[in-house]
Amino acid sequence: MELLQLQYFLAVARLEHVTEAARSLHVTQSSLSKTIQRLEEDLGVHILREFRKKQPYIQFHVQY
Repeated sequence: MELLQLQYFLAVARLEHVTEAARSLHVTQSSLSKTIQRLEEDLGVHILREFRKKQPYIQFHVQY
């Protein structure tokens, strides 16, 4: 887990939208999503799920 991954996650949580978070961080949406995906892999949990494409929500789910 890296600090950058947590910073990106916090931006998404604060703004409640991946695209807006990417814009505020001056990165592409793709880059932000990939970084969040690596964080999910590191933690072994799904953190971010898209809900109706425009409204992402945060969900914690432990993978077994």
